[in-house]
Amino acid sequence: DLELLAVDGAAARRCCAGTDVPEIVLRHAKVREWDAWSLLEDTELFGGLTVTQKNELETILHPVNLRRGRALVRAGAKASDLFLVLSGTVEGSAPSGVAAGASVAGGATSREDGSSRGAVVGDAAALLAGRPQPRGASATSAVRAFRIGRADLAWFLDRNPGIKVRVQPWSADEA
Repeated sequence: DLELLAVDGAAARRCCAGTDVPEIVLRHAKVREWDAWSLLEDTELFGGLTVTQKNELETILHPVNLRRGRALVRAGAKASDLFLVLSGTVEGSAPSGVAAGASVAGGATSREDGSSRGAVVGDAAALLAGRPQPRGASATSAVRAFRIGRADLAWFLDRNPGIKVRVQPWSADEA
């Protein structure tokens, strides 16, 4: 048996008044509008997720537009976020004594079209452990990305241990 409960718009607004629900719904609508689903498949860290995992991950994505020159992650600093690049270009840097390779903190920096789409910006293991980021990254053009906060990433990985084990290789400078 299936039972449905119909709630009109005014009643729904009253129920949600004073909560984060309207903000969460609007953010999730933007995440869907920006096609996060296909972007997740373009990342090495989150590619191959199940439908349930993608839906769960989408709830913690925060869409951001970043100007050219904006530092997403600073080398040697503790970061509070990880970024998934949807469009634009990002260039990685490393602190002195560490070679700045072609990767942006563990993700591919350029595709055939020159974009950084699918790049994971930030060292996930360092972020979760509260350690300084081994590499930095800045936008070299306008960038559209999804931000994932430290607590949200930890929550998602705790619920998905199979993905949690993928994080270890993303720590560029683990001893």
